[in-house]
Amino acid sequence: MARDDKIEVEGRIKESLPGGQFLVGIISEGFEGFFVRARMSGKMRMNYIRVVPGDRVRVQLPNNINVQETTITEIGIIAYRFK
Repeated sequence: MARDDKIEVEGRIKESLPGGQFLVGIISEGFEGFFVRARMSGKMRMNYIRVVPGDRVRVQLPNNINVQETTITEIGIIAYRFK
């Protein structure tokens, strides 16, 4: 998937899940109230950036997501942790 086919949204880490995944509550316009499963990007893992519940993050989602349910089942990528 090319970088152009992704939607970037902001969210807050709600919970740490098994397998290096996180439950992220979306706080960006148009997606409020949604939750998405996300994993950390390779650059964040390579540079030992830690993410804990409560952190504000930027998540990249596929362009063709299904927003019919309150939990988006597709896996997003955590690309940035705000300071």
